[in-house]
Amino acid sequence: LLLLLLLLPEQRQETPPPQQHAVYTIRVPPGVRPGGAFVVEHLGVHYQITASDPPREDGAVECWLPAPPGHQPAQPEVEIQVCQAGACRRAGSEAVLLEIEELGAGLLCLSVSAADGCLGACDEAPNAIVVRRGTEVLQSRLDKVEKTAALVAAATGATPNLDDPALRQRLKEARQVRARQQAREEKRWNGAMQGLAEQVAASADESKRLDLLLELAELEEAAGQWEAALEHRRELQAASPDEPHEIMDLATTLGKMGRVREIDELQRLAERALSDPEDKELLEHASRHIADCRVDAARSASVGAAQEVERPIDGYALWRLASATPVSRHSALYRFSSSDRTRGTPLGKSAGAELRHVTWHVTMLARVGPNAEGPLPWVERDYTPVSTWMDWEKGRCDILIKTYRPGVATGWLRELPLGSAVHLSQPMQTLDVPSLVPDSSALDEASLGHSGVLLLLAGTGIAVAASVLRHADPASCFRPPGRSRRPAAPPLKSPVRLIYACRRDDVLMAPEIAKWCSAGV
Repeated sequence: LLLLLLLLPEQRQETPPPQQHAVYTIRVPPGVRPGGAFVVEHLGVHYQITASDPPREDGAVECWLPAPPGHQPAQPEVEIQVCQAGACRRAGSEAVLLEIEELGAGLLCLSVSAADGCLGACDEAPNAIVVRRGTEVLQSRLDKVEKTAALVAAATGATPNLDDPALRQRLKEARQVRARQQAREEKRWNGAMQGLAEQVAASADESKRLDLLLELAELEEAAGQWEAALEHRRELQAASPDEPHEIMDLATTLGKMGRVREIDELQRLAERALSDPEDKELLEHASRHIADCRVDAARSASVGAAQEVERPIDGYALWRLASATPVSRHSALYRFSSSDRTRGTPLGKSAGAELRHVTWHVTMLARVGPNAEGPLPWVERDYTPVSTWMDWEKGRCDILIKTYRPGVATGWLRELPLGSAVHLSQPMQTLDVPSLVPDSSALDEASLGHSGVLLLLAGTGIAVAASVLRHADPASCFRPPGRSRRPAAPPLKSPVRLIYACRRDDVLMAPEIAKWCSAGV
């Protein structure tokens, strides 16, 4: 019998080919409002169609429906491009792209891709454009699954089915995960933690809840919220009392807080949990880690007793506000100074440890107290310094900031006394130079340079001009440490043109602009 079964041919179930679609022009029934839905029968099946908004002059709507047998497939006529620039990525645009792909699956009329560069509506992220017959239409604030579904319906005429609660929840969670991942990469801890505690409380799956709780504890620890992290670490350790990694993670948090006695108790707990001879190596590893945490705890306790110490925030250094100089009716130049050795460097490094030329920016934590952007007592704002990389290396940073009324971060900064502590992130890459794209690693040699560069800037965005044009100046472009006094070959060799827009009472960096022009940059 066994031999007979082995000789039987494998029964494979053929996957049916995808059904072809075609464009149909359908007249909208009387009484249906723009954007409203109506039902049509096609090839014996009823379909829900969305009316055009605004309506077409002929009172019809074009949509893609299954084609009759023998129909030759057409090329996609509608393309949705989802922005993947910084603000949109932070708002979960990667998940929006996946949502559109899933909701539009099977629609041969639709092509979905990432947009080439920023779409320019950063305040309304996440964004996408619908391209049809050469016409582009911007769609903004795609912050809910329902809005993404409405976008697919408006673009194709086919209404996605959102009746499946599991699908809606899966898409919602994917967007939350993508947004948190992006915020973690940028070390925007308040944004990364937004809504996470509520997800932990609402999770009915205990395994999933513990995974979310672990992520929350990691974020709290990175943000210097040690008491909250300790509470959640204890809960995780209680759920898995014999898990050595939970014991070691708890020891790490206690070490930062100077809790020597509690770390000693963890050592005894580890010895009981790993008493099996087979766990000898794991016990030795855990004991070494706990011993290191005990040293950290003793150091933290002694320093804390001697003076009040600002808690470190992962990815940020401590600076002081040195001066605030008004430069127009609406803007001021803020100078910060620091001796914190964790402030990092703007000098980029490639995988081969070679110098990488980039423009750069920093994130400021504005301690405004409770806010709608997350559970932490600060909001996070990105700024491009107008000072040079050499100034940063010396512990000086100048930022040109416009005061908005009301402005959460700028209002806080305007009232900040001189000498106050401010957290600035380590420098982060904005664009590669000379390509002036976020990541040029995939470009060929011919695409790295340009015959010319046009900068379109407005208001305090003029700071970007300084960041770019310094790479065209031998005296200010990047060069390896130890050669800071010798001019270097600038990577940006193509001519740069600048169009600058501003209010009459808010003209910024006029002397610098005149200097660049006279220098023939």
